[in-house]
Amino acid sequence: MSPPEPRSFGELADRLQRPASVAPVLPGLALPHLQVAEALAALGPVPCAALADLLEATGTESTRGLDSALEAPADRALVRPEGEGLLRMAAPLRQAWGSPLGPDARLTRLLANTTSEELHRMLVALGIPAPGTARSIG
Repeated sequence: MSPPEPRSFGELADRLQRPASVAPVLPGLALPHLQVAEALAALGPVPCAALADLLEATGTESTRGLDSALEAPADRALVRPEGEGLLRMAAPLRQAWGSPLGPDARLTRLLANTTSEELHRMLVALGIPAPGTARSIG
């Protein structure tokens, strides 16, 4: 906290929603904490189980590792559990990454339930040859 000290919880909450409040915290986080934060930035509010699936943190040992990786960001008010088991992050934290998990992360999530036939129709509509499709020369 930088001076002046917040006079209320509302003022504290307001400060925590500013990018200038989040940026100085990130260099002090270890790699697992940053990886969890980046995954949350890509997914948005998400159940802990979905975060565990994305990070392939299944099983007792991995679940403990994920819980441990969530502790530091939670202690710094960057991540918080919310009703219905959702994990939510401080809004300015999302701005720390231009494209969390790379440009394909959101596309993967959007297309998760898409059939191969639907994907093929999308490629055709975009004029993109489907993988394995022979191109004619001429």
